[in-house]
Amino acid sequence: MKLAKSILMEDEEVLDPAMNKPYKTVMWPATKQTKTVPLLQELPDSSLKDLQFWMYDHVTSQVVIVCENAEYRIIDTKDLMCFGENDIKLLAQTQIRSDPKYEVCAKSYTGAIALICCSSYGRVSGQE
Repeated sequence: MKLAKSILMEDEEVLDPAMNKPYKTVMWPATKQTKTVPLLQELPDSSLKDLQFWMYDHVTSQVVIVCENAEYRIIDTKDLMCFGENDIKLLAQTQIRSDPKYEVCAKSYTGAIALICCSSYGRVSGQE
């Protein structure tokens, strides 16, 4: 791998008090490589049809969605977008479990579910 060349700049006006020498600043040019962020794959709709419960895990700061045959761990509220319309509606109708101390963190996920319901799918079924 080829390393970028650095530029060494010396500031004659500012002295390092410990060494009584001018400060040196090392600078690197901007990289040309862009960072790629992997996106979650969309799950088929009704992936959560056998949902048992969902909870906020304060140890890992993740939401855990437990189904009969699968377990999903959600790291960020954006990751909820990988679920289909029926799954989002099911999560909206099911209360999230959490330790009372971490209820605010859990509410951020239920708030994200509400935003997804209102913006993407219209109103949640049962609310007219």
